[in-house]
Amino acid sequence: MIAAPPFAGATIARALINSFYIDDKQLQTVKFTIGRNSQLIGKPLGSLQEQHRLRILSRRRHNQEAVLFPPDETMLQENDRIAILAQSAVIGHLHTLNQDRPK
Repeated sequence: MIAAPPFAGATIARALINSFYIDDKQLQTVKFTIGRNSQLIGKPLGSLQEQHRLRILSRRRHNQEAVLFPPDETMLQENDRIAILAQSAVIGHLHTLNQDRPK
């Protein structure tokens, strides 16, 4: 019971949409919600794509309509919802970055 709240929070922070293979590489499409203290806040989407070898498929801010393939200069903000395509190791790393900033 003690582990349940952190685990539940972790599952809400990202949601698997799809998983598939291209050649011998497993790719996943995942939705992330940018957390209140995420290390990703203020990062431009283009630099995330380049640095982490992923593709941002969509970004939804607040109650606005989702933007497919948002511009590279778009900066992430708290509560942004993004859909990404990447290998599972990259997704795990992004999930870690989406946690609270180190104090």
